[in-house]
Amino acid sequence: MNSESLEYKKRVWRFLEEIEPGKKYTVARIAKQESRESFIEAVKEYMVSLPYDGWISFNSDFTKFYKVHAISMEQLEKKF
Repeated sequence: MNSESLEYKKRVWRFLEEIEPGKKYTVARIAKQESRESFIEAVKEYMVSLPYDGWISFNSDFTKFYKVHAISMEQLEKKF
């Protein structure tokens, strides 16, 4: 991975950390057409790196995504 793509991934991850839970986001509105694939891959990497996919979900064709409020461990343990 070159430094430019690493920096892009870091910017995407920072954005994901700051997005508002409950709000839906459209990839086409956030990423330029030429960088949409890189954006989607960076989001996927972010999701894989965290438990519960970082509370982020994509739709089936990766054109929209959203973040939900994190559930505390206490709440998660109650479900099991």
